[in-house]
Amino acid sequence: MISQATQSLQLLLLLTGGGCTARAQAKPIPPRIDSVVLAPVQPHEGDSAVLWYDNFDGPEAT
Repeated sequence: MISQATQSLQLLLLLTGGGCTARAQAKPIPPRIDSVVLAPVQPHEGDSAVLWYDNFDGPEAT
């Protein structure tokens, strides 16, 4: 005799496709980054412990 929990699990697997849908088997598509924008406040800009900071909005440092 099959327990109520086993029957519930079998029904759930049947209704959800059992995890064997074509979508689950397809190769995942990696996320695509359209653009990158810096935050207006850069915490490391004023940190004395930072060895190198490149300010793309300011004058060139020599």
